[in-house]
Amino acid sequence: MRFDNMNFSDGHYVQIPISWDAQEFTHRFLSATPPWVRAIMRVRNRVVQKIGFTVQPSSKSKQLEVTVGSSAGPFTFTEVTDEHVIGGHKDRHIEFSSKFVVTASEGSMSACGGIETYAQPQSAVGKVYLTCIWPFHKALVPYMLRQVDIKP
Repeated sequence: MRFDNMNFSDGHYVQIPISWDAQEFTHRFLSATPPWVRAIMRVRNRVVQKIGFTVQPSSKSKQLEVTVGSSAGPFTFTEVTDEHVIGGHKDRHIEFSSKFVVTASEGSMSACGGIETYAQPQSAVGKVYLTCIWPFHKALVPYMLRQVDIKP
């Protein structure tokens, strides 16, 4: 059974320095993950792995690479340009992607950085999972955006 009509999507944005490209924004966002979020994700991984979700190994490296084919947390990056970085993951329960975008108006002194996320359940378990975690996602992403160090 497919859940083609059940889509979860949102977008969250913040003002950033005009000098940042999408790689810089993505790197700073993912590097700003607070320790308590990493702890919650470790617990989450232990639980969902038992019901068939694919979990990404925790990175031992302090160096975060934002390049096509590299991974960071739940993201494997599939497209990297100055304007956007796309990363995501698919397993038998869910498929999701996030697009880290940077836009600026000509002559502007600042830019806008954003994260646009799209997720779709692939099974009944995925539907339950996304229904449960989506409110947390919608609170956590704006919180993490506020943690990004916006000094150029």
